[in-house]
Amino acid sequence: MNIELWSFGFKYGLFEGDAIFDVRFLPNPYYDESLRHLTGRDKNCADYVFKEDPDMKLVKALASLVIEMRKAASAEKKPCLVIAVGCTGGQHRSVAVAEAVAEEIRARSKSLPISPHDAICDCIIDVHHRDEHLWSLQPSRLAI
Repeated sequence: MNIELWSFGFKYGLFEGDAIFDVRFLPNPYYDESLRHLTGRDKNCADYVFKEDPDMKLVKALASLVIEMRKAASAEKKPCLVIAVGCTGGQHRSVAVAEAVAEEIRARSKSLPISPHDAICDCIIDVHHRDEHLWSLQPSRLAI
């Protein structure tokens, strides 16, 4: 069974999946001129997103929830679990969270003994960014 984690921007439309998480409550790098052109894949940008949660409690909680959802979906013989994480533009916060949740699940799966009863030991985790083609990656020009 696969887990697909998608990031998306609400301003470009909704996303349909098994679960949708809205992370617009997290700090927004868009408003920091030095981070605006980055994405949630960039360390500086991700650090900004998680600055209020340095222990990554949110990521760990979401990873735990996704793992439990995966167990339930597996019992129902569902081949793929689709989880979406949205923010305003789909470039910073949702990307950082989707990438971090995927990494947390991968780390947990590596630390577990392989067992047929373990829902994540054989799981393939794919991360996609629906609105990647819309990302603004050029530094802004400030008027002098």
